[in-house]
Amino acid sequence: MDDCLRSDLRVLVVGGDSAIGGALARGLQTNGVSVQYTSRRPQPRSPDQIFLDLSEDLVRFQHRDFPSFDVAVLCAGITSTAMCNVDPILTRKVNVKNVIELAREFSSRGTHIVYISSSCVFSGEIPFARSESTIAPLNEYGRQKAEVELMLSSECESFAIVRFGKVTSRHSTLFVNWLESLSAARAIQAFEDVTVSPIAISFAVKILGIIVLRRAQGIFQASAGNELSYAAVARRLAGLIGADQNLVKLVKGRTLQTDNFPRFATLDSSSLGAIGLKAPELDDALSELTNEFLMSRA
Repeated sequence: MDDCLRSDLRVLVVGGDSAIGGALARGLQTNGVSVQYTSRRPQPRSPDQIFLDLSEDLVRFQHRDFPSFDVAVLCAGITSTAMCNVDPILTRKVNVKNVIELAREFSSRGTHIVYISSSCVFSGEIPFARSESTIAPLNEYGRQKAEVELMLSSECESFAIVRFGKVTSRHSTLFVNWLESLSAARAIQAFEDVTVSPIAISFAVKILGIIVLRRAQGIFQASAGNELSYAAVARRLAGLIGADQNLVKLVKGRTLQTDNFPRFATLDSSSLGAIGLKAPELDDALSELTNEFLMSRA
């Protein structure tokens, strides 16, 4: 992350309690960058913490007593697709209304905005969707992300949109629960007809770190260079920890009525070439996840 290091850069990470936001803030600080981050916790754990709850009206922000920053990374939000579908009013306030309000204020101050978006802005009907492909969200979460993207593109002068597919970390509840069950010789269920193309959180943070330090502009996309069914991923995880792959029981995801599943999970990641990176293989994310899991149990 120390490429093009700018020790004088003032960075705000909105959503320091999130997996990506927290990891990014720590990574930037390690590299000597001046970083503050927002948190919904009213009691600060650090002088770098700023209270901000996007589920509330942004009264303090409207009073313009918010510090000024060179770069603001917008990580905060409700990422559960199920919650967005069930409660679109609350989630739109958090994910759209208040994020747009923040973006407009930052833009008016000349702050470079880095917005974390999602592959959910696409329908998933084609593999390796390109950044200029038609946006066609399948769910409410994708529609909310797409609305913020449109605002940034039409109103802001200095911004980057970073679309991620699935990002794995120790906070990846599904995969970590699988690892715990498999290590205890308990059977798990995994979709054999729904695919995933994850990247490790370390790679996601590397992408964001370079974009922040260079104040790079444009749309960037990142998924693994390949995709597998959830069932195949579960078997890979079992193999990595020496568990019985027969513990993975196959189920059909597309017969469920709880969500709309895209046909393809991959994104065209060629835009990463502009910052000297390329898409990793899916196994890189799984190896990092299982190594962290095994270390936590040592």
